[in-house]
Amino acid sequence: MKIILMGEPMGLFMANETGSLSEVNTFTASIAGAEYNVAVGLARLGHTPAYCTRLGFDPLGERILNGICTHSGFAYLFWSPTGLPCPRHTNKLQSFQQAPR
Repeated sequence: MKIILMGEPMGLFMANETGSLSEVNTFTASIAGAEYNVAVGLARLGHTPAYCTRLGFDPLGERILNGICTHSGFAYLFWSPTGLPCPRHTNKLQSFQQAPR
């Protein structure tokens, strides 16, 4: 591992229709963040980047963790998570950290 990225991923909600935010009714959820995007791109190019971040114990944190888990070629280094732990999220994070790389 030669590349370490430190940053904060975030939930991204894109409107599925044209209009002002107060009028739009449907959104598509995704993950964004400069360092996250670079790590995904480097993994797709065959590199093994390490990605250091903090995740909240909430639905957005779980969505981001699910997104991280879907990308092979990543080596993830998590700092201590934010918020109070919920069992479902904690178990997923523990099993991911124990997985062979």
